[in-house]
Amino acid sequence: MKAQKTLFLSLVSALLLMNHLTFGQLPDNFPDITANIYYEDSLASGKIFLTVSGNYEGIGYYIMILENDGTPVDHLELGNDYSYDFKVQPDGRLTFN
Repeated sequence: MKAQKTLFLSLVSALLLMNHLTFGQLPDNFPDITANIYYEDSLASGKIFLTVSGNYEGIGYYIMILENDGTPVDHLELGNDYSYDFKVQPDGRLTFN
């Protein structure tokens, strides 16, 4: 079972990388993202990992990676269920529950 979960998570990581947003528009049911930057000199470098973790009319269930200004980098629509705990593991794999 552990090997199957690892394989699945590896496939999700690959799908995220293949789904890079430079190749098209965001889906119609992708959530609107607004980032308010109050102190630009205090921004941390790196990416933001988010999930849609609730049922909102017109918005799909997504895991997404954003720039620190809120610009989408990668996303994966999960279908009919939400996720939580989306993160990079110490070995570099992307996982979510």
